[in-house]
Amino acid sequence: MSHKLSELGIQHDGFICFNNPNEVVSDKEFEEIKNDLANMRKEALKMLAEKKNDND
Repeated sequence: MSHKLSELGIQHDGFICFNNPNEVVSDKEFEEIKNDLANMRKEALKMLAEKKNDND
């Protein structure tokens, strides 16, 4: 099965932009991208929490 990159935007609150959202990728590529995005989100939230703590 294949997926369009635009599906990831839907799964991640629509905040993700792709140069070609209609690009079709394999299941493996889709899962890798999805995991990368989840990890980036975790890191961003961690950085925001650290910044908030520094400001307190």
